[in-house]
Amino acid sequence: MKQPLLKPFLLMALLGISTGIMAQTDTIVEEDIPYEMIEEPFYDSAMVDSTVYSEYSGEFAEPDFGYTEPEPKKYDFQSRFSFGFVSLNNALSPLASNGRFLPTTKFISSNISNFELSFGKNLSQGLWRFWFGLGIEDEYFTFDNANVRLVARGDSFTHKTVNPSDPDQFGKTENANSSSFSISTVTVPLAIGYQDKARKPLYKVQVGAYVGYRFQSRTDVKYDDKTKVSVMGNFHVNTFIVDPFVSVQFKGIGFFARTSLLPILNHVGGGNEQTRNAFGVSLGM
Repeated sequence: MKQPLLKPFLLMALLGISTGIMAQTDTIVEEDIPYEMIEEPFYDSAMVDSTVYSEYSGEFAEPDFGYTEPEPKKYDFQSRFSFGFVSLNNALSPLASNGRFLPTTKFISSNISNFELSFGKNLSQGLWRFWFGLGIEDEYFTFDNANVRLVARGDSFTHKTVNPSDPDQFGKTENANSSSFSISTVTVPLAIGYQDKARKPLYKVQVGAYVGYRFQSRTDVKYDDKTKVSVMGNFHVNTFIVDPFVSVQFKGIGFFARTSLLPILNHVGGGNEQTRNAFGVSLGM
């Protein structure tokens, strides 16, 4: 081979050999290099305020633990005892001694007591409810004058005032220190109510009416010698009641106010139809 061509040939051969060696060296080095661990970010639930990281959206999302809010109860239950004071509307004037209506009563001594069991049907998310139930109550009227006596006649109702020295039907003088009249009623409370929680509410408000049936009326006369005479009979009380009411209850303690739409007594007439108002406190659950 001619000398001028030998040198270029050798250079090309050396270049090819070196290139092959470098390629082999690179491959070997790459295989021998240990893989480096790449740490992915770790999101602790305590650090990210109970949220998880979504690799799809790149945002934090609320965790799904499979918990669902319980449905409100279809029916709620309550029992309640109420006690309050009553006042007569259109009470008898003290100047009138006899009449076919109730005489003036003592406000503090006249009272109303009621015990009821009610169910509240869910109307909206357990907060709005329709309440209905059953109860029994007693209205107790204590007259200002202890010498007032009630008389039940065949067609109407009346009262009279006796003299303390007069003998009465029980064979003793009329030295009474108290005269009262009471009425017992079976009631059906009906109301629309709102409460702040679907379960175990802190407070509730109810607006409705008591519809009831009066099944018993009685007079009580207490004498100075500690004896008491009670007479049950037909004192011509109105058989039915319709009493609108409103009550506000916080936990187990509430307040109520109510009035009566129907007269207390029948066959009175003369513009002397009497109703009554009441207000007081209630204890319940």
